[in-house]
Formats: sequence, C-alpha cells, structure tokens
Amino acid sequence: FTFSQNMAAPANAVEAVLAKSEELDPEQHPPVRGVDFNDGVTLEGIMAGLATSGFQATELGRAIEEINRMRAWRLSDEPIKENEDEELKDMEKRAQVKCRIFLCYTS
Repeated sequence: FTFSQNMAAPANAVEAVLAKSEELDPEQHPPVRGVDFNDGVTLEGIMAGLATSGFQATELGRAIEEINRMRAWRLSDEPIKENEDEELKDMEKRAQVKCRIFLCYTS
C-alpha cells in the first residue's frame, strides 16, 4: 500500500487534527511562560514557574495546588449542620478531621 496524493484523509481525522481554536479563560488556563531565571533562582520560583511551562507542567501545577488545598482543609472550615453527629459539633474535634487523599496514576 502506497499513499498517493489523490487520497484524501478521512474527514474525522482531519476534524480531530485541524480543530478550530477557541479562546481560553486566562483564569483557568494561564499563558505559558515557564521559569524566569533572570528573576533569581529559588525552589519556590522554579515550582511556581513549572505551572506555566507547558500543558503537562501546567496540569501538574494545578494538581499540586489542589493537593495543597486538600491538605489544608479541616472539617472546622465547614459550617455545622443541624443533623451533625454530636461529637463533630465540637470545634476542637472538627479541626482534627482532615481530608483523606487517595493517589492513583495511569501508565
């Protein structure tokens, strides 16, 4: 089988590859900038710069932010519900209840 100039690519392949560009919300999709090494090199600066180094690094940065948010969460951050267990109405106990994170990955 040889590819010939007269053969057209399948329409669904063309649509998938040549998809129309859309404007992205800059709040959810920051522009790609990378690490600015002229700004001084610190671990915090490098880690912050990774979040805007490209698609995969940006998604990793977003995941790190989400994990940090989850690690900081306490039940005491939430209002007490009327039907809450009596033990969990105590603010000291609520402050001890943290988010449990299950990590998984795909290969």
